[in-house]
Amino acid sequence: MPIHKLQPYGSRLKIESLIISGQEARLILPSTDQDEHMHNEASLITKYPSPVTINGDKYYFLIIYADQNHIYQIGNTVTFITHIK
Repeated sequence: MPIHKLQPYGSRLKIESLIISGQEARLILPSTDQDEHMHNEASLITKYPSPVTINGDKYYFLIIYADQNHIYQIGNTVTFITHIK
C-alpha cells in the first residue's frame, strides 16, 4: 500500500475490518505521531447496501470522520434502511 505523503493519520495508522449494519467496513485509527491539528481524527468507511443518489450524483460509500475516542460509538449507531416501494 502506498504511503500518503502528508500522513494524515500518522506514520503507523491502524486499519480494522468491521461489519456495520450488515456491510463490510474499515476503521482507520491514527498513530500517536498524528499531527496535532488533526485532533485525533479517525475514519469509518462502509459501502452502502445500494448506491445513494443525491442531486443526481451516486454515492457508494458512507465516510464518517470523528475523533478516535468516539468513532466506535458512532459506528455502532449506523443503521441502513431500505425504502419499500
